[in-house]
Amino acid sequence: MKKYNYYLLALLSLIVSFIFDRQIILFITSLRINILNTIMIAINYITTEIALFIAITLILLLAKKYKEIPVAWLALIIPLAITFLLKLITHRLRPFEALQIEQLVNVTNSSFPSGHATASFAGFAILTAYIKKLKYLWLFLAILIMFSRLYLGLHYLSDVIAGSIIGYGISSVIIASFNKYSKKKVK
Repeated sequence: MKKYNYYLLALLSLIVSFIFDRQIILFITSLRINILNTIMIAINYITTEIALFIAITLILLLAKKYKEIPVAWLALIIPLAITFLLKLITHRLRPFEALQIEQLVNVTNSSFPSGHATASFAGFAILTAYIKKLKYLWLFLAILIMFSRLYLGLHYLSDVIAGSIIGYGISSVIIASFNKYSKKKVK
């Protein structure tokens, strides 16, 4: 399947998720059990945007991809800045606020889009471009992070899908633009 088709599928998923957001979040939060609560809360605190930023930087350092680090930083910071601005614009209540779901984690900002999903999928785009061996491991981590956001009642499905589209899409464009510029500069 071509990359274009993946973007269309992601956009369609986002549109459909808006329709079923309420039902999906109520179903997922109804599955809560104590051991999973503990695991998901831990994932929430371990995988902050800053922690993911540091992890990507360390991975690139260990792989001796020094020239790629500034591009990776841009590919992380720009999508997160866009996500932050969208949060300010939308002011969407988090599911635990809107649907009276038990709050397991303390957060204060808006729900749409998910910053965790943005950062994790920006990381996926970076690893897909620079360290292909780790991309599927990171994809698993990104999906786990997305699920934890739903499980904790912090985000709707549309929030995490939008975050993943922003993170992966914008990071991919930044990396591709840099690679194109670098190739022109070499010639």
